Amino acid sequence: MLVELDALDGSVDSVFSVPKGEWEAVLKIKPILTTYLEDGNYNSEYIGLDGNPLQTTSGKWGVEGDTLYLTEQGKTTAYFFEWQEGKAAFKGYLDWDNDGLEDDLYVGIQVKK
Repeated sequence: MLVELDALDGSVDSVFSVPKGEWEAVLKIKPILTTYLEDGNYNSEYIGLDGNPLQTTSGKWGVEGDTLYLTEQGKTTAYFFEWQEGKAAFKGYLDWDNDGLEDDLYVGIQVKK
């Protein structure tokens, strides 16, 4: 996972990176388990390193062309989406730093279980 903060205008403020195989060491949680249901709903489970649930989020999902739309709590985020042999690559702008601006470039991979 890679997040470039304040990247929309071309001047990256800082970078948050989680190298392959370092998820638990960097984020201090298990990999997020996201389930996409055929009815257009999804849920994501966040689990601590001790195996205890931390939180669950849910929303709606949809795909149009090469774009995945995730809607949670009335807010929709669009990601360029590419399927790569059991892995989904996501790329899109969101408000990672909670400054009220969707200007942080998120790049991530989800692995199909």
